[in-house]
Amino acid sequence: MGTCPRAPNGARSHGCGFQSRRSSAVKTRARPAKEDEVQQLLRSLDAQADQNRSQVDVHNAMADTLAEAWRDLNDKLAYRGTLLDQSVAFHQSAQDLSSTMEQAQRNFSKVPLATDVETAQKLLQQHLDMKNSILETSKATLDMGQSLLDQIKAMGMHADFANYHATTAACYGIEHLLELLHDRRRHLEELWNQRKIRLEHCLQLCRLDQDVNKILEWYRGVGNNYLHNTELGSSYTEAQHIQEDHNRFEAQAREVQESMLSLLRTADGLLRRASVDAEGIRQRLIAVDREAESFSSRLDIRRKNISMAVAFFRLAETALNKLGEVEFQLNNMDLPRNSTELAEHHSRLSQAIVDYSTEATHEGRLLLERVSSVDPGADGVRRKMDELLTKCTQLEALCKARRAEAWQRSQDYLVFQERYNSLQTWLQQIGLNIVSRHNSLGTTLASAKDFLEVHEQLNEDIGDKSEELSALSAAASNLVKSGDQEAQQAADRAHELEQQYLQLQHMVENRIQLALIYISFHRLAQQLSSNLDGLEHIVRSETEDLQEITDTAVQNLRDMFSNTRHIFDDLNLKGNEFLQNANIIQGDSSLDVNSAVQTVKQVLSDQRMNSVTRYWEAWEQHVISSKQFKSQWHQFVQEARRTIDRVMQIENDFFPLISGELGDSLQQTNQLQARLDQFVPIYQEAQAKIEEHLKTAELLSLKGDTKGQKDQIINELVKVHQRFQSRINEYQILLKMTIEFYKHIAQLDDMIERTEKEYLHSNLPSDLNQAESMLEQHKRKKTEVSQFINYTAEEGDRIVRRVRQQDAGAAATDDVRHVLDVTAETKRRWDNSWEEQERRLRQNLQICQFNFDLRQIHSEIDQLHHHLQSRRGNYGTSLPNAKMTSQAFKEFEKTVEVIEEKIHNFIGTAELMVQDEHYDSDNIRSEAETLRNKWSTFHAGVKDYRSQLDASILYFTSIDECERWMREGSELLIDIGHKAPDCKTPQDAENLIKNLEKFVEKGKTNQEQRLQKISELATHLYGDQGVNKVRPLVIQYQDMMQSFEQADNELSILKENLEGKSAVPVEEFMPRDVSARAAAPAPKVRPPKITQHLKNAEVMEGNRVTFECRVDSDQVPEVRWYKDNLPLTSPDYETRFMNGLATLTIEETFSEDTARYTCRFTNEAGMAESSAYLTVKETHQQIVAPEFTRNLKSQDVPQATEVPTFQQPLHDVTSPEGKPLHLEVRFSGSPPPEVIWFRGSNRIVPNNMYKITVTVNFSSLDIQEAYTEDSGSYTVIVRNIAGEATSVCQVLIEPCFSSPGDEVSQASAELEARAPQFVQKLPPTKEVPEGTRVRLDCVLIGHPEPEVIWFKNEKPIKESQDIQLLFEGDRCTLIIREAIPSDDGLFKCVAQNPQGVAESACKLHVEPVSEMSDASVAEEAAPKFTQPLRDQHVKSGQRVCLQCRVQGHPLPTVTWYRDSHILESSPDFQITAFADVHSLTIPEVFDEDSGSYTVKAANRAGEASCVAKLTVETPPEETMEKKKVSRREQVPQSPPEFGRLFHDVTAKPGDSVTFECTVTGSPKPKKCLPRTAASSRVLLRTHMARHPAQLS
Repeated sequence: MGTCPRAPNGARSHGCGFQSRRSSAVKTRARPAKEDEVQQLLRSLDAQADQNRSQVDVHNAMADTLAEAWRDLNDKLAYRGTLLDQSVAFHQSAQDLSSTMEQAQRNFSKVPLATDVETAQKLLQQHLDMKNSILETSKATLDMGQSLLDQIKAMGMHADFANYHATTAACYGIEHLLELLHDRRRHLEELWNQRKIRLEHCLQLCRLDQDVNKILEWYRGVGNNYLHNTELGSSYTEAQHIQEDHNRFEAQAREVQESMLSLLRTADGLLRRASVDAEGIRQRLIAVDREAESFSSRLDIRRKNISMAVAFFRLAETALNKLGEVEFQLNNMDLPRNSTELAEHHSRLSQAIVDYSTEATHEGRLLLERVSSVDPGADGVRRKMDELLTKCTQLEALCKARRAEAWQRSQDYLVFQERYNSLQTWLQQIGLNIVSRHNSLGTTLASAKDFLEVHEQLNEDIGDKSEELSALSAAASNLVKSGDQEAQQAADRAHELEQQYLQLQHMVENRIQLALIYISFHRLAQQLSSNLDGLEHIVRSETEDLQEITDTAVQNLRDMFSNTRHIFDDLNLKGNEFLQNANIIQGDSSLDVNSAVQTVKQVLSDQRMNSVTRYWEAWEQHVISSKQFKSQWHQFVQEARRTIDRVMQIENDFFPLISGELGDSLQQTNQLQARLDQFVPIYQEAQAKIEEHLKTAELLSLKGDTKGQKDQIINELVKVHQRFQSRINEYQILLKMTIEFYKHIAQLDDMIERTEKEYLHSNLPSDLNQAESMLEQHKRKKTEVSQFINYTAEEGDRIVRRVRQQDAGAAATDDVRHVLDVTAETKRRWDNSWEEQERRLRQNLQICQFNFDLRQIHSEIDQLHHHLQSRRGNYGTSLPNAKMTSQAFKEFEKTVEVIEEKIHNFIGTAELMVQDEHYDSDNIRSEAETLRNKWSTFHAGVKDYRSQLDASILYFTSIDECERWMREGSELLIDIGHKAPDCKTPQDAENLIKNLEKFVEKGKTNQEQRLQKISELATHLYGDQGVNKVRPLVIQYQDMMQSFEQADNELSILKENLEGKSAVPVEEFMPRDVSARAAAPAPKVRPPKITQHLKNAEVMEGNRVTFECRVDSDQVPEVRWYKDNLPLTSPDYETRFMNGLATLTIEETFSEDTARYTCRFTNEAGMAESSAYLTVKETHQQIVAPEFTRNLKSQDVPQATEVPTFQQPLHDVTSPEGKPLHLEVRFSGSPPPEVIWFRGSNRIVPNNMYKITVTVNFSSLDIQEAYTEDSGSYTVIVRNIAGEATSVCQVLIEPCFSSPGDEVSQASAELEARAPQFVQKLPPTKEVPEGTRVRLDCVLIGHPEPEVIWFKNEKPIKESQDIQLLFEGDRCTLIIREAIPSDDGLFKCVAQNPQGVAESACKLHVEPVSEMSDASVAEEAAPKFTQPLRDQHVKSGQRVCLQCRVQGHPLPTVTWYRDSHILESSPDFQITAFADVHSLTIPEVFDEDSGSYTVKAANRAGEASCVAKLTVETPPEETMEKKKVSRREQVPQSPPEFGRLFHDVTAKPGDSVTFECTVTGSPKPKKCLPRTAASSRVLLRTHMARHPAQLS
């Protein structure tokens, strides 16, 4: 691939890509011509091959090589063409991307801003879409460039020296172009962000203007329309509805007001940014604010008018109702006319009319004065007012008696009295009533204004009454001058009334003064709150880009804060003034100032001003620092630009000195290094300045946002810094590499020369290990020297690459290439010498390995031969044993096959060594032939023994057939013996004779042939002893034939007797009881009846126990015994039945014998059964002294108690196995009762198996997984001091399978014999937490029924209180009731029968609670070995496992050592860990593995170690190590030994037989008899009587 210089812009690099593509196209066009030449060459080769047939193979090989080379060349050219196409596409894409970014940059500056929201959104979306498009295009281009770069680098890794540098240069060109695209995109990103900010601000302004227009439209539309409606109603109800509608409208108006305030704040925020022109929007908002203020005032007037209208209508309607009552009294009065009583009554009613109407008329006049006289909205008020006044006038006209009395008085007195009554009524009904009703300033500004308005109106009315008071005083004076008798009294009354008016006026003026202060305070508070809201909004929201806030905006905010401070001070002064005046008010007991005082105090105590002040000061400081940061950053950018220019100038001035000159010797290179050292100070000064600017940029960036300028300026500084530093560093590295290169060349020459001398003087070893070690050392030596050579060559290559990457140094490259050629020649010389030595060492290793394998194979053949010899003559004692022996020998034969394959491979290897002309070929050939002969001899012996085993199986099969025929003959004789007494006619006897003769005739010949075959096989198998082994069988056959002959004779006599009608011979054939039964009529059979039931028993482990059950039955019943509903089939249980008494005897009981035993009797009439429980107590139970778990305590008996009763008792439950079990009860009782659960008689304690929930009147028992052993009776007791209640239920857990004993036995009898097989195996591993129940289940099949034994760590498991073994049909189950850490281990279930053995294993790990609890997590514990290592003494070649257990928290790290050397896991040393068990396994140990092995465990809390010694004996020095008995093993131990063996027994049919033996051993052996009798055969010879009467 061609190269091009790195271009400063995309154009040159793009041109380079097209140039390379044109070069590739030229090569591609030239390829067909070359292909024609190759084809012509191949045809010429074919022609020469046809002429010279002896060289066909050579020509074919040459043709294949040429064709392969041509295909490789085509593939490479095609691949390079693909890369060039990708390069052209990348450069074209880069050029398009550059054009797109230039166009986008122009669009950013040309597109104007929008004037409406829709246009602004559209422009912003277009801006975002443009950015996304550029990002996608740039990502695709950059990904394309990166992919191209990766492919070129990958191709360069497999290229030769020249092409490697070409690919390196191409990579640098692409990387430079990618860097330019990244820079261009970063610059465009800055412009895009600036444009985006402007567009977003424009959109905010448009939206703000839109919102302002909406608010203005609301005020001008909705607001004005509402205020134009002045309707006040015509009744109290209508006025109330109007008031409710007004309240809702006021809420809506407040929301609009809040929206307007929010817009004002937004406008202020935009106005504070120098880049935004929002002054026009702000002026519009101010105009809207003024309109809103005017609207609020008008709305407040409307609210006041409606409130007064409501009050007026309420008073007017009340007054009219009372006036109606007065009218009723006037119309129904029955007093004499012109009487004194009538006059007084009319006088009172007249005064009442005035009192009732005065307040309403006053309220109406005030309301009508507020509204316009032409306002139609007040027409209802006017009508109501007219109605009230008319009513009053009408009623006044009816009070005639009062006026008649008045006529009798003087005119002056009447004037005085009328004026006095008017003033007195106004004072009482209006003045004092208003003061009394409006006695509170309220807590808001509106209520205070209402209070002030009422009292100002009242004060004005009082002023209007001053003329009337003067007229009243004048009337009193006239009355005195007239000499009226009540004149003085009238004058006093007038003076008193005047004083009351003065007091009222003074009270009202004080209230007005106080209200003015209160209103002023509220206005200041509102103004302060508004200012604080604005300030708080600013200082909380304006936290970014503070340097962009203009100085004018900052000064305005400072003025705003200063004004707020003044308002706050005025507020405090006004509030304190109000509090002082409120405290000194006298003579106004009805005035309530408490609420107002509390409001003022609450406002004065508000700390919001202090909080806003703190925020303001912090914000102001932040603004100042942001302004300072802006100035500092601008100054820093200018200084950084100057530094960049200076560094670039220094670089240009000094570039020729660091261009890459290297020298052609070590001396010249050192001189160049000295020149570079003189330039270093200047370089360091410039670099220090750049680094200082970088630090300054980082520090300044912490003070504020640089708007992306930080990354830009740092990027430029870093580029200059890196470029300048890389040039200096690159040249320094080149010089150092060159110096090191020249030094390594000298070292390499010395090393190769020294190694060659070592090869010449080395001797070859004869030991395999030494040979392997020497070869490994040789390989390491090659690796060492080759690595040095390759390192030196690679070092020179790196120098060349670095020089070529710079733009100078062709001469330096030539110098280094010369040295590399010398190095390559040295490397070739080294490779030849090393390969020759390797060939010698490998052949030596082969002969050593050959001798080692030969010795091992001979040893294995000898062991197999010894094993074969020990097997000879051992064929078993029965057919099952013979089959098992044959099956076991199959395993031996498999081993033989493995060894045979091994020998075959060994001999093949030897032949290859001979073919390779090994220097010891003669010895190899001789040893191989010897081995082949030895193996042939041994293999013939194996075949011979296999034929003997097959003959033994045939032998025992024939014996079984003979015995089966003789058993059938015995059964036939017994059957004839039973039927002979029942013969009534000669034909019956004749039938018996025919049956007997038919059986003998059919089987005699076959039996004799079998006996002949057995004799031959016995002689073949046992030699001279074969006759003795067959003799008992022949004698038995002869006895059988004699019995047949005797039976035939006796049956013939019976037939003759029957033909002669003689009864005496019949008696001889039948027993007396049978004859009696035959003569008597057959009675009706009754079902069995149990007269003595089984009784529960409890014994200590190891003792003898017998169950007895007596039955009364007309027939001899069939007796079957069951254990936990399963048939008893084990020989450990002895069963008998005699004279109606059935017994079950267990000679030696164990804990697993604890169960429910059932005896079942069955005859043709029915069935009866009896059951009892056997409890076996273990002898090793620990005796614990009694201890109180809960002490007695005193308890107060409540007065009201209730005996517990069940609202919901327990119910019987039937559930499938493995499902959750839930029992619950509901109860009542007082006091709340205690709840206790029982299973049977055992109290249930909550644990991992049982979960008990108890509330006040509810309790439940839950078992997460219930199994058949959980079946039984469950009881719950609830009790308190008043009594207790009990509820019981039965729980039946049904197994997932059914296995009735009778059906299984019957089915198994019909099955063919088969080896045990697990159809459901144990899980491979199982992890459970400590304290939980563990259940291991497996299902197996086999016939005869297999014997099942459970093992833990290869030791048989004994059933105990903690471990339960269940055998239910085909399912075998092991249950650990509560798992503890010591239960960890390998559990195995082994099943065996005469057909074979099967096993299934599960590794159980119990997670200790201490490892799982939260408490343990916080407590650290140093490592501790709970099971240390043990010393081991083994033979060479054996497998060794060193195992220990260690605990600690956190989990310790374990390390293994051998003689202080760390061991790593490998095929020779296999290190494993499972939970806290750590193991080191050596599959095959040798003498050199002897030593001290240490395991160390460490964690944060500490460390611990454990040491064991391993001793390996070599085969010639095999010794037996004496067993060391620890102090704990003081009791002598001995293996089990039979003191007395079983003996053959001869018995009659029906007799009971007992087999006895004695066993000794320490500790006490456990009895384990197989489930079938196939493993120990006992022969029972049945004595056949000569007389038919004895056959029964």
